[in-house]
Amino acid sequence: MAEELESTETVGSAPPFGGKEGTAGCGRVLHETWYHPAEDFDLSSAVVFAVAAARGVDPVESGFSALYDRVDADALEVALFGPSSDGPGSVRGEIAFEYGGATVAVRSDGRIRIYDRF
Repeated sequence: MAEELESTETVGSAPPFGGKEGTAGCGRVLHETWYHPAEDFDLSSAVVFAVAAARGVDPVESGFSALYDRVDADALEVALFGPSSDGPGSVRGEIAFEYGGATVAVRSDGRIRIYDRF
């Protein structure tokens, strides 16, 4: 199992996190960071910055399409981190989607992982 990181870590060419395969048939983990809803600006910014870090590019000059062209970031944030009757969000677990040439997986505990895309 991958160790839980408390800070942002960018992974180079060596197999990251013990070289384990990613979630749901994704490739290897390129980058992992944490999103803290009470502390961070917004989830969409966290995702864009994470993908840019994984790709080694400046997030402003990356040329990525707008995140909302790929996923409803507001709905994603509410589903994972918004108020609900039985916990922090209505979804427990992970939601994955394609963005910036990678697979992005956001977990309800705040972990964001960027995977190679198969």
